[in-house]
Amino acid sequence: MTPSPITARPFPIPSQAPLPPHYPHHHTISPPLPDPRDPLHFCFPIPFRTIPGPDQDDIVLATDGARERWLHPQDTPLTGTHKLPVHQWNLDNLRKLCRDISNKGSCKAFLTVSEPRAAMKRKKRGAVMNVSLAGDADIVYRVRGQILQSLPASLQCGTLAIERELIYQPDGTITSAVKAHLNNVARWSGVDIFILKPTKPTQEVNDTRQAERLRVQIYGDSESVENAKTKILLMIDDILKQVGHITNINVSLCPMVCGRARKNVKLIEATTRTAIYFPNLFPSIYGYKPKDSGPRHPDQIYITGNTQEDVLQAERMLVELMLNLNVYTKTVTIATLKADYIILERLDEVKKIMESNGTFVQFPTLGATKGLMRVQGSEAMYVEKTIKQIMQITGQFYNASWWLLDANNPANKLRPPTDKDVQQMLTDLSAYSGAELSYNARGFEIHGSDEAVKLALEIANEIRFVKQSAYQIRVRIELANEHKEFVAGKKNGKINKIMAQSNVQVMFETFNEYNFYICVVGSKYEPAMLGLELVEQELPAAVSFYVPDQYHKRIIGIQGAHIQRLMKKYSVYVKFLNPTEREIGSGGWLDADLTGDNNVVIRTPARNAANLELVKGEIMDTVQKVDAEIVTETVVVPRLYHRALNTNLTKLQELERKWGCTITFPSSEDASDNVTIKGPEWQLPDAVNDFLSLVPETHKMSIMWCMELEELLHSDTFQSDIIDPIKMKFNIEVHFSNGQDSQKETQAVTFTYTRNYAGNLQDAVDTLTSLLAHRGINSEPVRGGISRPKSDTFEECFPYFNSKVLQTAPPPMGAEEAKRLSGEVNASAQAELQRMLNRHEAGMNAFDAIGSRPPGSSGSTGSASSQYSRNSVGAVGQETAHKRLSISSSGSGGGNATNIWTPTANDGDGDWPTGGALGSLERLRRS
Repeated sequence: MTPSPITARPFPIPSQAPLPPHYPHHHTISPPLPDPRDPLHFCFPIPFRTIPGPDQDDIVLATDGARERWLHPQDTPLTGTHKLPVHQWNLDNLRKLCRDISNKGSCKAFLTVSEPRAAMKRKKRGAVMNVSLAGDADIVYRVRGQILQSLPASLQCGTLAIERELIYQPDGTITSAVKAHLNNVARWSGVDIFILKPTKPTQEVNDTRQAERLRVQIYGDSESVENAKTKILLMIDDILKQVGHITNINVSLCPMVCGRARKNVKLIEATTRTAIYFPNLFPSIYGYKPKDSGPRHPDQIYITGNTQEDVLQAERMLVELMLNLNVYTKTVTIATLKADYIILERLDEVKKIMESNGTFVQFPTLGATKGLMRVQGSEAMYVEKTIKQIMQITGQFYNASWWLLDANNPANKLRPPTDKDVQQMLTDLSAYSGAELSYNARGFEIHGSDEAVKLALEIANEIRFVKQSAYQIRVRIELANEHKEFVAGKKNGKINKIMAQSNVQVMFETFNEYNFYICVVGSKYEPAMLGLELVEQELPAAVSFYVPDQYHKRIIGIQGAHIQRLMKKYSVYVKFLNPTEREIGSGGWLDADLTGDNNVVIRTPARNAANLELVKGEIMDTVQKVDAEIVTETVVVPRLYHRALNTNLTKLQELERKWGCTITFPSSEDASDNVTIKGPEWQLPDAVNDFLSLVPETHKMSIMWCMELEELLHSDTFQSDIIDPIKMKFNIEVHFSNGQDSQKETQAVTFTYTRNYAGNLQDAVDTLTSLLAHRGINSEPVRGGISRPKSDTFEECFPYFNSKVLQTAPPPMGAEEAKRLSGEVNASAQAELQRMLNRHEAGMNAFDAIGSRPPGSSGSTGSASSQYSRNSVGAVGQETAHKRLSISSSGSGGGNATNIWTPTANDGDGDWPTGGALGSLERLRRS
């Protein structure tokens, strides 16, 4: 079933046309020619990710050797993350590799581990590792690639959740089959796997099942972690009795088979009730493979489902999509070092671009010496859009040259640096800035992110040997061809103004059919940096958002009067995109993070970027609230529920049409719990609430078992008096298990509800415990109790309000139950109740005496109390006060007294009962 791989037939890249005459292209000083015999000194930072290991106290299970690699030894004090054995082992391997390279004689390699000083401006502190190379240029760049491919540069930690009952035995231990499988996966993938304790449940989600899920953490390089995660997900599906199947589709066709935004594969999964796990879309891109790891097939797709028929149907649908594809391929040139930077730092952005366009992107292997990128898609329009969006990412990386014009001049009295001086100088520059630097007889070459290159130039300006020489600085910025006229201005006015202000030269240089270079040239550091800053301020800044089409004419105004006024007021340019322009990205208007759903784009020079949000605000003010700004909200839903929710496709589509939103589930191989809902800000809460009504949740609680509880469970009124009121009031069903736990002597209680009613769980638990307590049953939760969160920071100032003034009224009680309880009250309890009622009556008389004072009597106690009574009763409510003052006319301590007020453990002898105080305040209000 494996299709023959499609041979890349790149479109011929048209020859680059010369720049128009009005673009700046001045004559500048040519760089000095280096002596071919001079060696090239090169220094670059090692992209190690020194990630921390797991907390030792949380570990439930670890695969063989994982503890020794990711935990500090017990007999040594805790040190930094970079001191973990796994990182030290990688560092030792790198040292050995550098020694082996140096011993061969063709190139010298030195590893330096340094701790940046406090004055360093880099955001990432800690140990910095740099490798310095010296030799012929071709050999140096080849050795650089060899070193990068021998390192786990993409070291990361992958996480997924697993239900406790899936892997635990009844005796509370993990099954031997799971342990063996995890060890096999770790050995085959070259990773380390830990099973950790659950995290603490959040107040928003009181799902006991979700709170008890264990965490599986996978440590290793990026590709190995993805392979291991897929194997563990297949293990979980096997435990759930799912049927598995393997099929082969060329990895370059997988994004096209999935479709834009994975629409095709989501439809297949919903139709066939299956889960489809696609392979890693960048196989072997890092060039690194863990030692002793097994072979990996880059084209394998795993399908799991309830039945064999569902799985085979999903496979037939995938193959049918693959056979009907029209493949368009194009190859473009990309700067070699920038391709490495994208692989190391921006690969996640490339994956989003591939997913949104349904295209496949093939980069050269990390450290390769050829900069060619191949893009493949089902439509030429999406291939072009993908290339443009990736080319915009390359503009985030600069390259600069610092040419020493008189370095080889015999009249120069400055002593040239020795090889050791050059090595130390390049190491310091690279460690402090994070850029890659090379040095030969003509000067420096600097590559890296925009901030790293500018920081390296700043530090190089402080070197005495460099500062006292005659030099020329060149900084090149890569930009899309569509922005040439925008940056240059009318008749090249912007560039001429920059050159006049900063005394630099600004040139445009052709690179490929998509991008060009802006080259800023200066003979002094300060003017060159000023010119670079002025050019950066002229670069385009854009913001994109969605406005319903019916508002466009109103925003534009008659003959564009309204929008012209806005553009002139804020010095911006506003464009409303039609559907075709939305699909193709508006010819370079949109940045890589702006999606095609947005139909309004505002663009302005970077110096004026603060006005973008102001213009957006004025435009959105003309839109009604119901069509307000499109926002995104993430809802956490356990992964195992996704398959069931996906099968309810009709309900989800109806919900999307009703609220104008889009519901996006994560891919099966991601194993994420996050479901994204995107829609109008005003309607999104309702859409989220309707979606959560489809998500079932449970909460389990245990209470002490007793004979009274057993009698109540078998009574005829249990359903009507306990279960039905909670269901009717809180939309939560309560289930009591049959019989008590013989070992723990507890009764299990399960609350079942949907996520949109999760906020009622606390009240439902309180109501149940209160109903049972009034029947003489100890209902305090033994396990699974929920603590009510503090409402605000003032709660600690009023510790008595919860139990005294604002005490919750007991629910009404049936006649039979009241009669039964009254008969069980002993003599001492009756005496205690009579004493409390007498104290209550005394409190009423005291308040009556205060309220009966004439208005002109001395003291202001009466007026103050009257004002307080009005405020209190107004806050509590007259109806609530009467309910809490349901005192019988007899005032005796008989059976009806328990319906008046039930003493609690917090009530002291010197305090009034709640009902008496509120009743007196009510009489004062009426007086």
